[in-house]
Amino acid sequence: MLITSYLAVFVGGVLLALVLTPAVRRLAVRLGAIDQPGERKIHAQPVPRLGGVAVLIAVSFAVAGAFWLIPEMRPAITSTLGAARWGVLASAVLLICAMGAIDDFGGLPARLKFLIEITAAAAVVLVAGAPEAIDFSPFSFSLRLGYVAPLLAIFFIIALTNAVNMTDGVDGVAGGISAIAALTLGTMSVAAGHVVAPVVLFALAGALVGFLPHNFRTPKVFLGDTGSLGVGFVLGAAVLIGLQRDGAWLIVPAVLALAVPLTELGLTVLRRTLRALTVERTTLPRERFVFQAGWPGLFVPDRRHIPHRLLELGLSKRWAIAALYAIGATLGGLGLAAFYEPELGPFIGLTIVAVVIYFAPRWLYHELRLIERGALLPILESRLLRSRALQATYDGAVVFVSCLATEAIVMGPAAVLSGGSA
Repeated sequence: MLITSYLAVFVGGVLLALVLTPAVRRLAVRLGAIDQPGERKIHAQPVPRLGGVAVLIAVSFAVAGAFWLIPEMRPAITSTLGAARWGVLASAVLLICAMGAIDDFGGLPARLKFLIEITAAAAVVLVAGAPEAIDFSPFSFSLRLGYVAPLLAIFFIIALTNAVNMTDGVDGVAGGISAIAALTLGTMSVAAGHVVAPVVLFALAGALVGFLPHNFRTPKVFLGDTGSLGVGFVLGAAVLIGLQRDGAWLIVPAVLALAVPLTELGLTVLRRTLRALTVERTTLPRERFVFQAGWPGLFVPDRRHIPHRLLELGLSKRWAIAALYAIGATLGGLGLAAFYEPELGPFIGLTIVAVVIYFAPRWLYHELRLIERGALLPILESRLLRSRALQATYDGAVVFVSCLATEAIVMGPAAVLSGGSA
């Protein structure tokens, strides 16, 4: 019964977004919420924004319909605590959407936006609570968070909010990737025993699927900051609430399902920071290499996000979007695998990290090629590495390891491990 109800919520979100988006597009044109072409943009014609308004209205109506369709979710909302919790969540989403709408019309200072995001995320964590621990399955322990829990929860919501926003540079990327993630996380949340969080996630997935046809075809409409920030915030809050089991947050499946936007966020922060760090040759007081640090400009937008780089590598827009959808779906499947078979989690996670470490500097961002940029030169010239004490320690360690290797070759490894008694 619940599965059918969740499917109905998803379909309802699709239909509502399909119907609402053209009306919101006309409203955006009338109000002047237009994204003009520019050097950071890939579109050549003005395109209306505010498409996210249609998505979030569709989510709201789909969730409201689920209230009557799914009796199990009523106690979680009609109780005093439940009403306060979800009321504050709705208010926080409205605050983020209002911020995004103002940004769509004319822009807001990055610091003010960040302050608003902190306020909204803190309100959600205050009423919904933060996970008591992080579940590191398959390892037989959970990390108790204590007083750090609220700060970590706020950080996660803000990080995901901005991560989704950063993927919204090419038509359909943010919406499609978020829809795939929401479907995956909704499935996990159902299996974890939650009721309301899956409804929100399935409604969000459906609304994004219903919006995508209007995002691709002409005349088109963009999600805008209203949509990308709002979608990221809803995802973050719903995942924080809906992927808890016995008070512990299932971090490995959550991060895998959200790996595309989180990787985008991580690479963006890293490359902008490293871009501001250069190696210079100085002659005072002597000739040597030194690090020079500039302002990283973390909040300065650019056209070097992953979708843009795929286009610069020669992929057509259609193939770039298809590649990102395929990656998102694969990671979502791996997240489900890690959820149902926790012992796979570490292997999957380490493999993904290794792939990112290999491909990101090689194909995407030259800022990450630290050795080519001379990052080791100041370190190799440091006084510590040139000190006699360190060199003597290094020589002694080499001699010791050489002796062990010689003994292992002559007497066998067992003799070395047993102290030479074999």
